[in-house]
Amino acid sequence: MTWFWFLSLLKVDLKLDEDFRITFMTKKQKGLVEAIGEIWKNSEHCNCVRHLYANLKKKFKTYEIRNKVWEAAKATTVEDFNRVMTKIKDMNEKAHEWLCEKPAEQ
Repeated sequence: MTWFWFLSLLKVDLKLDEDFRITFMTKKQKGLVEAIGEIWKNSEHCNCVRHLYANLKKKFKTYEIRNKVWEAAKATTVEDFNRVMTKIKDMNEKAHEWLCEKPAEQ
């Protein structure tokens, strides 16, 4: 089974056209983001913060920035997001660099 096939059937079952705006939250399953973009051109994609932090924690063996990662994810303005990201940088520069590689809008 492919994501394209699955999402095509989901689109039909839900009776949605390609102009329907929808946001998908994923944990980076292979091929899923590409299939979403093909089927729903106006869709948005977000990463699951829990999985993002789990990967960060595994890579950097850091626990102290957990609350700051969640605070950044919940930021409602660019200024608030940048303020929290600066705090993360002060706590763990390598983790900050890793997070900055991810699209902020996701």
